[in-house]
Amino acid sequence: MHYVDAEGREQSVAAVAVLVAAGSIASSRLLLESRSDEFPEGLGNRHGVLGRYLHDHPLGKLSVEVSRPISIHLPAYLTRAPYGETPPLRGVASILWSGTSTRVRTWLKLSRDKSREIGFSLFGTMTPGRSTGMAVQPGGKVSLQLGFEASVLQEMDRARDRVLQILADEGLAPKLKEWFVERPGWSVHLGGTSRMHASPEHGVVDGFCRVHGAPNVRVVDSGIFTTGPEKNPVLTAMAIASRACRQLAEELRRG
Repeated sequence: MHYVDAEGREQSVAAVAVLVAAGSIASSRLLLESRSDEFPEGLGNRHGVLGRYLHDHPLGKLSVEVSRPISIHLPAYLTRAPYGETPPLRGVASILWSGTSTRVRTWLKLSRDKSREIGFSLFGTMTPGRSTGMAVQPGGKVSLQLGFEASVLQEMDRARDRVLQILADEGLAPKLKEWFVERPGWSVHLGGTSRMHASPEHGVVDGFCRVHGAPNVRVVDSGIFTTGPEKNPVLTAMAIASRACRQLAEELRRG
């Protein structure tokens, strides 16, 4: 394998397999810049899929005042609404604000770990397509194309209303103080760009994270995601990487 190090020097190393695990943007950038006669548009990019299908969690911030102090520690987690109530591949989870700084503010107000002013972070989902992605510009600068459809924002609004209704049902008379959805990319839970698919026409890696056309190269990070649920992606990426590496180890044992 030939590569260029951080100081611009060309190097080479002998390897029977290469694992790429730099995250959705850096991994795909590495593959896009790994051009050859066989892959003139980037390693594994014969069909223009590499860099496409980028996605991130829509992140909503909800601030509410309730009629009586309630516990903010341990933080509550409200999972997505039942599947029958939401469109396919849609869902929003809600997490109550907590943490050290939030708790300290309640102590200063002599209401240890309880507050009438509460907030939630709402993590939603989006359905990625070929129009969302990343590209490497001349000079090495990376550009992102990422946006939320109107239906995604509508689902976020419905999740906000669900949280308010749950609080109202508990007799807390919630008063909305602030609500907004952060700009795309703010969650930094990026996935896609080297997506998994059985066919190289629709994905960059196969079911064991092997790059189509270069099976001794495996991408083992969230770049291989086809889409993302409303959960944080780290454990899923770790599980997929572990599975791919176990399969690689078995291949190496068999010679």
